[in-house]
Amino acid sequence: MGWADKMRKEMTNEDIGSYLKDAERTFGIAGGCLIDTCLEHMLQSIMVENIRISDPIVNKLFDSYQPLSTLAAKIDCAYAFGLIDKQTKDDLHYIRKIRNEFAHNIETLSFDDSPIRDWCQELSAVKNKEIETDDLKDAFIYTISKTRKLSSLHIQELKKKLSNKKPSE
Repeated sequence: MGWADKMRKEMTNEDIGSYLKDAERTFGIAGGCLIDTCLEHMLQSIMVENIRISDPIVNKLFDSYQPLSTLAAKIDCAYAFGLIDKQTKDDLHYIRKIRNEFAHNIETLSFDDSPIRDWCQELSAVKNKEIETDDLKDAFIYTISKTRKLSSLHIQELKKKLSNKKPSE
């Protein structure tokens, strides 16, 4: 019997239901997924125009076991290319850690549990008092929203530059 079969036998339906309905876990995992998608779009936006998205090489870069398949790699690459600043990079690594903790720890977790609480307290929104809240989930959501807005603005600015570019350039 494999570990998954053993886990299924040991967990009750109530345990599974609780795990799947956990709202804080959902926020933690979905927030990380949103950041992953934003960074992927930002990175794709700076690729050579004629090989963007439709070219198999682009998809290959982001597929499993490839250079840009992990959120950590996307964060570091976006920083290396100047798409995000150091503060954003640091925030996104905390978001990544939070996402991983929620995704890989079967025990019930909340934003008030360590180490998630500790990582949320390191977010720039909390440290710099950008928002007034005692709920660390709010700081997490604020950081994700701020990053999504940054991503959208970056892509819009790049599209604007490309549309103004002359064909001979």
